[in-house]
Amino acid sequence: MTSSSQDASPEAVETLRLMVALSIAEDQLEQAADYSRSLIELCPDQPETYLELGELWLQYHHPEIAMPYFQKALQNWPEITSFYEDFLKSLIESGDLDTVLNLSIHLLCVQPDWIPGFLAIGYCLQQKGRHNEAQSCISMKLLESRVIEDCADPKLEWQVAHELRQDDISVAQIYPSERYRFPSEHIELINHQSFSDFNHGFESEPAQIITIHNGYFWLDAYTRVIFSSEHAVVESASSGNVALVASSRYLPEPLMLEGNIVCCGTRYAYSYFHWLFDVVPKIGLLQEQEDLRAIDRFIFNKNYENFQHQVFELVDLNLDKLSFVNKIYAKCQRLLIPLFSFNKGYVSQSVCHYLRRAFLDKVNAGSNRYPRRFYISRGHASHRRLLNEEEIIAIIDRFGFEVVRPEKLSFTEQVNLFQQASAIVAPHGAGLANIVFCQPHTKVIELFGHQILNYYWIISNHVGLDYYYVQGELAQNAPPIITEEAGFRIPQAPLDFTVSLTSLLAVLEMAGLT
Repeated sequence: MTSSSQDASPEAVETLRLMVALSIAEDQLEQAADYSRSLIELCPDQPETYLELGELWLQYHHPEIAMPYFQKALQNWPEITSFYEDFLKSLIESGDLDTVLNLSIHLLCVQPDWIPGFLAIGYCLQQKGRHNEAQSCISMKLLESRVIEDCADPKLEWQVAHELRQDDISVAQIYPSERYRFPSEHIELINHQSFSDFNHGFESEPAQIITIHNGYFWLDAYTRVIFSSEHAVVESASSGNVALVASSRYLPEPLMLEGNIVCCGTRYAYSYFHWLFDVVPKIGLLQEQEDLRAIDRFIFNKNYENFQHQVFELVDLNLDKLSFVNKIYAKCQRLLIPLFSFNKGYVSQSVCHYLRRAFLDKVNAGSNRYPRRFYISRGHASHRRLLNEEEIIAIIDRFGFEVVRPEKLSFTEQVNLFQQASAIVAPHGAGLANIVFCQPHTKVIELFGHQILNYYWIISNHVGLDYYYVQGELAQNAPPIITEEAGFRIPQAPLDFTVSLTSLLAVLEMAGLT
């Protein structure tokens, strides 16, 4: 009969702990494993036992044996995450970056949304000169597959559903792929590759609904993984840190959800841009094929903005059927996953047209209290700030522009604001997402730092806006941005920028706004 931890004498526990250490040190691994199991049997409900065993095996360079002890402790006692944060920091201070990378990856298999794990990996990659991968981990909580392949020992493995079986998974194509070609009307745009590449066109992915009988799904703030009934990954419907979830042996027991369940969650759903273009249109996609009254539950990422319910009321969703979750793992009798093209943030024309149909007719545009020309401020942003914003505002104020902060408005107020606009000036950011509601030939002038992203140019083309841009410069001698999260303090390259007043005036004149 196994003794409980209350019955175990301190002397017996200490003796076994010593025997484990001595056996590992003498390379008697089978004997050490036996002593480790005996120690667990003696103290099965003490997380300290698992942590100490993990540390012992790791100390003697046996991470493949140490990892299950660390994972078991985190799985059974998630409240001890502070230990792991401190332990990872101590390993970082000792310079053992490879062990930090390995341990963090495997701990993320237990808690795939555990922020300190991403920060520890990002810090180590930064120290190793792998800055792009470090940036993904620190800023986006995205662990790139090459990092896992290089650093995880043992390697992570999972099964992929290469063929969508007819009796298990069905795919309904709602809209075919769309091909776009956007020749620029403004010669200045053609000089930058981000825009000129699209002179040759690009093709969106088809819009479709995947249905899986007895399928599984995992959803958190950074990852969505869709599984078949045989627990093979459906890659086309999954995004984020798929490898961590798909290869994990430590997921909790899945919730059992009866009836028709829709997974509308996605990576980055907390961002207004992603929420508007990658989440909301999925309701419209479902309406093309399904009777929404027959859906038993809609699952969304939890978003603490107060406009969510207002938006779902406007698209006639039954709010009693909506679930907003931080994290969920579930098995569903009938699982539906609506998928719109959202490759690299390139929004399809179908999405833009759906949003306009869904909201423009339902929002009262009769108010005259909104400015026709306005500037969207990023004055309260924590990164990518326009440092000479006050000078910019002083210049455009002469031409009738007022300063607005859309985040302070309700959703319907935002739609009204943009629907009545005639000209908009704004730094690149989610504040421009609502240009999808602008009337044709609205003037849009986007201000960039050193990097140009063409998301809003694409949307402008889809809805017939007149788009212009000004490229600024990174701020000189700007201090690094310090990410302070979960006890980590990580410097990152500054992205604050300035925009030439002369260049802005030239573009305002080109757009006929002076």
